[in-house]
Amino acid sequence: MNPLPGHRILLAEDDPILRAMTADLLELNGYQVTMASGGARAIECFGEACPDLVLADISMAEGDGYSLLKHIRAHQTASDVPVIFLSGKSGLADIRAGLRVGVDDYIPKPFDPDELLRSISLRISRREQKQRLDALLGRSLHHDFRTPLTGILGFAELLRAAALQGKPIPAAEVSEAAEMMQYSAERLLELIEKVGTIVEIAGSSPTLAETYRTVTTTGWLAGARRNCEAVAQKLGRAPDLVLLLDEVPVPVPLSHWLITLTQLLETAFEGSAKGTPVRLTGRREGQAYHVSVLYTEGTPPPAGAGGHPGASSRPIAGPGIDLVRRVATLASGDFKILPSAGGSAIHLAIPEGPRK
Repeated sequence: MNPLPGHRILLAEDDPILRAMTADLLELNGYQVTMASGGARAIECFGEACPDLVLADISMAEGDGYSLLKHIRAHQTASDVPVIFLSGKSGLADIRAGLRVGVDDYIPKPFDPDELLRSISLRISRREQKQRLDALLGRSLHHDFRTPLTGILGFAELLRAAALQGKPIPAAEVSEAAEMMQYSAERLLELIEKVGTIVEIAGSSPTLAETYRTVTTTGWLAGARRNCEAVAQKLGRAPDLVLLLDEVPVPVPLSHWLITLTQLLETAFEGSAKGTPVRLTGRREGQAYHVSVLYTEGTPPPAGAGGHPGASSRPIAGPGIDLVRRVATLASGDFKILPSAGGSAIHLAIPEGPRK
């Protein structure tokens, strides 16, 4: 079986010797390289190559790096592709000029191969992290944000219209409208906090890693049950939900732990047919807390690669699962996706207590 292809890089360089040497370096490190002899040719290749990153000289005989960068930043679907400039102009003014026009990094020639490879890896990783986060926020929260906003705006417009018409509004109706607006505002506040938690988990700050080494969360069961039941209700799957969670201390911040459980549940609901049970269980085994979600497959889960060798032909992947993997890594836990009878089982094992 052939390995999966590596990330794609579009290399724009008019010096044939340097172009070949740079391409060899990249290919030896697992990258797929499309070469262009100048900026104009690179612009032609950009759409076909679909690169994960562009590496370009600034001064080239046929179209410079600035023209290429302008084309990329104006592209309809790939404007966020990272661009690294390579240039013999190494003055501070030249570097600032490159950064001002939106280049992601500026590496003077002659370059250190290790420095170049580090920069490439970092830029690609940051873009992929941003894409995962964008996908998670868009998929999970777009509808949730619109619903309470619509409620607030709708009731506000009713009160405004009545006031403009000079009609007296019964106190009971004002109270009801205020109550619904307050409920919607509180829901919006919860969503804003959820976005902040997702962004925090998806990040990679040293402070977050230290938090996971020292935190112990207790008393989380009531909140987890409430959140899981809300997810099932929202998706019209309340009768399908089976919760069997024992409460033990876990080395995960409370907000992170609650989101982890709901993301597992949402993934199971997305991958199963309505009317079939989805079981979320949690129990202590040895020195770890084991969480499992089991379900019978219906409609396919989000497309992508993932899971365990020999698992279902419908791979389980997506930004929600990426978030769970991230929490497992931060907590020194274990995450697996395994086949089960007629469906799939997702397992998360978290060591108990703080890690010293």
